[in-house]
Amino acid sequence: MTRPRLRALGQFAAAALVALSACSSSSPPNGSDGSGTGGNGDSAGPAVDGSPPPGLFPLHVSSDHASLVTDDGKPFLLHGEAAWSLIAQLDASQVNQYLTDRHNRGVNVVLVNLIEHKFALKAPQNATGVAPFRNKNDFTTTNEAYFAFADNVIDLAANLGMAVLLTPSYLGFEGTDEGWYGEMSQMTTAQCSTYGKFLGQRYVSRHNIIWVWGGDRTPQSGERAEGCMLAIRDAIHTAQPTALTTGHWNEETTSLEAEDAAPHTIQVRGNDRHISSLHNPFEAAAERQQGAGAGNLSFGEDADDLSVVECLPRVAEGSENHAGVAC
Repeated sequence: MTRPRLRALGQFAAAALVALSACSSSSPPNGSDGSGTGGNGDSAGPAVDGSPPPGLFPLHVSSDHASLVTDDGKPFLLHGEAAWSLIAQLDASQVNQYLTDRHNRGVNVVLVNLIEHKFALKAPQNATGVAPFRNKNDFTTTNEAYFAFADNVIDLAANLGMAVLLTPSYLGFEGTDEGWYGEMSQMTTAQCSTYGKFLGQRYVSRHNIIWVWGGDRTPQSGERAEGCMLAIRDAIHTAQPTALTTGHWNEETTSLEAEDAAPHTIQVRGNDRHISSLHNPFEAAAERQQGAGAGNLSFGEDADDLSVVECLPRVAEGSENHAGVAC
């Protein structure tokens, strides 16, 4: 995916998911002061019943390193959507509605930020006003209530047969306030490692996660943000040595072009195409939401820029190869 989130998909992440909630019969998210105690409403996360389909997770790289296969050895074609702000933007009932809808459309992977810096109405808090960190922007002060909600989102996706491409700390296009680049440039390696250890241990048994490094940015070698990202990565890999990972780097680069930063990146080409077939209902709902005074939310000039990723076992030579397509 070779676009800055600042434009179409950034707006889509904030606007389209809100638009989906506008179609929902559930009540709007309830707020709180963000102190870490949480808000009212369904702050515990979507109800998770059942278990993932048997034989599906964990995914593995095929023996020829050309594709993903399920745990029982069947080819796994990724048909996914960039739902960046899913965890931060929607409340529990809306998450359930969104993932169920996408499951019914054949989507089997979503690209999601674990923590959202900008593209959610209450960012970095989630829809019920719960912040990811007890002390603002200090990755060592993780808030149990926030991550419990995230756990349930990831688990619901697994039970629907969906993998989650999960960015632990999206850097942001060109180091802007889209992502956590500024904060990661200020934290020590120890702080970043503590966060990575927390994530690695917390999610070691959630086998539908594919970790995503970067986030619309390839950090410069030796800069503090890169050091923070690598510390998070290494701590996760210590807890999860067989975890699948990929990279989401600068525009016009592939997920393999920063191999020093992501040595375990899955080596498969993918086809990233933008379609409008899922767009129109969202646009209409977004317009209705704006009319109700929801603020200046817009799909922008690239209204059809809904990213759907299909990762093929092999892609013919000459096909466009995109950054961040993890399959």
